[in-house]
Amino acid sequence: MGRRLELGRAGSSRSRHHDVPFGARAPLDVALDTLSPNHKAILILRESEGLSYDEISRVLRIPTGTVMSRLFHARMRLQRECAKLAG
Repeated sequence: MGRRLELGRAGSSRSRHHDVPFGARAPLDVALDTLSPNHKAILILRESEGLSYDEISRVLRIPTGTVMSRLFHARMRLQRECAKLAG
């Protein structure tokens, strides 16, 4: 494929908005910051970058089943965090 993906800060625990007051940040950004680096990276690769499970598996060098499991758990955690933020 030859595609090179730069994750940048996607896998870090701090977002690019670390100096923005909490109330000024989008709830999704706040919720994403609560995820583990593995869950945050895998969500970004799938939902933002549009990679397939197989592509994510190759990029992260993990089995496809692990990709599926991490995505499931990351989505559940993100959903819970968004619900908490919503009230």
